Amino acid sequence: MGYENLLSFEEKWSKKYPLAAKSWLDNWTNLSTFFQYEEQVRKIIYTTNSIEGMHRQIRKIIKPSEASS
Repeated sequence: MGYENLLSFEEKWSKKYPLAAKSWLDNWTNLSTFFQYEEQVRKIIYTTNSIEGMHRQIRKIIKPSEASS
């Protein structure tokens, strides 16, 4: 079912977002593993990724000021 949805996405959006569609299709084997987890686990995974991204941005801001101390 997921792969069929990916093909539908590719058909509809590949002209506007060719790199996204190609990346998902090329990496489907790895990406589909994510969808095998329960919804609650998937939410934890992508929430954690967002939090880590925010921390990375904060460190970029803080790091230069620490170097000048």
